[in-house]
Amino acid sequence: MQRKPHTLLLLAVVASVAAGAGCDKLRARDKLNKGVQAYKGGQTDLAIEDFKQAKDLDPSLTNARLYLATAYSV
Repeated sequence: MQRKPHTLLLLAVVASVAAGAGCDKLRARDKLNKGVQAYKGGQTDLAIEDFKQAKDLDPSLTNARLYLATAYSV
């Protein structure tokens, strides 16, 4: 059975989007970890920026929002 070219293109696009979403989640986790380190090091402004970026990269990352609120409360 031979697939039509547009079906293969659609599969490639779906795979690409799925991979991109995974990358954003990894970047969000990295920013969250960097923000925590900055916060622990007393660099609140830098931590806030990292937490904001983490939240934007992965809106479902609840810890990014909690740490952001904590950093703002200082």
